[in-house]
Amino acid sequence: MYIENKYKLKPILLLDDVFAALDKDRINRLIKYILNNEQTFISTTSVIEIPDELLKNAFVIRMEKER
Repeated sequence: MYIENKYKLKPILLLDDVFAALDKDRINRLIKYILNNEQTFISTTSVIEIPDELLKNAFVIRMEKER
């Protein structure tokens, strides 16, 4: 909120493999926050960990090791 109030800009939220480390209550609170946020980038090793509420409107980029 500080950046938004001071500069009148919504910051980009970057999350790295966050859902594996949170309990159900914190995941639900984070989902609510993300859904009200302008733009969020989430990196993870498994898209299965990302809740369906977020995936339904997500643009997913998959990166795989070249063989």
